[in-house]
Amino acid sequence: MEKTVALASDILAGIGGENNILRLENCMTRVRVEVQDDNKLDLARLKKLPGVSGYVKQGEQHQLIVGPGKAAQVVDAMRSLMGGAVIDDAERTKAQAKAKYKAPMSDALRQLANVFIPLIPAFIASGLITGIINILKRPDIVGDFATHYPNLLGILGIFGSAVFAIMNILVGVNTAKVFGGSLAMGGVMAGILSSPQLAQITLFGEALQPGRGGVIAVLLVVVLMCWIEKRLRSILPGSLELIFNPLLTTLITGSVAIIALQPLGA
Repeated sequence: MEKTVALASDILAGIGGENNILRLENCMTRVRVEVQDDNKLDLARLKKLPGVSGYVKQGEQHQLIVGPGKAAQVVDAMRSLMGGAVIDDAERTKAQAKAKYKAPMSDALRQLANVFIPLIPAFIASGLITGIINILKRPDIVGDFATHYPNLLGILGIFGSAVFAIMNILVGVNTAKVFGGSLAMGGVMAGILSSPQLAQITLFGEALQPGRGGVIAVLLVVVLMCWIEKRLRSILPGSLELIFNPLLTTLITGSVAIIALQPLGA
């Protein structure tokens, strides 16, 4: 881990420090960064860093190739370093005042809001389409429209209800994003809880229920998944992390979800 932290520190220095970062993320093999000022980048230094095997720029995004499994570890280390960065007296005073007068549970509520706010456009579309359907079904407004065009109403019904069909998946992906986990794994956890095949399984003498606990269960499960994923990432060697982290995370989180967290969410 010392090499990972050293590489993360060197990358932060090469991109102009944390104040120059607009967006920081990773894929399987690359550290992806968007910055405020490209002139602060020291590309020559970044390309020569031990552990960086290549550099690619796509649009506004600078990508440093560090290898499979390593990218997530480096980004985690960068975020840790950024969280503990030295700040000047004015910023420190502002942060202390903000912490002093911050409402209880405000951080948790903000994270919860960040999960659901991106879903608002989907709810708006769904609500408007449902309203249109209700109008088209009223003979006092549109006459026999519903009788003549039942297929059209059926298609509109699909459009209007689609967000609820994939609600758990959307919440799972957004929760993983907010809590720093893999977006795909967040969707997978939600998919496990919603799988119709659960109804065919009996556990402790009781049939399992697909979707039990709704979005509350999804939130609990994906938060746990993010914690397990990060722990495994810090423990497993880089050469094994890419394969065994998603495997172990799915098996452990999925088991705990079905046995405890889904009933708790319900």
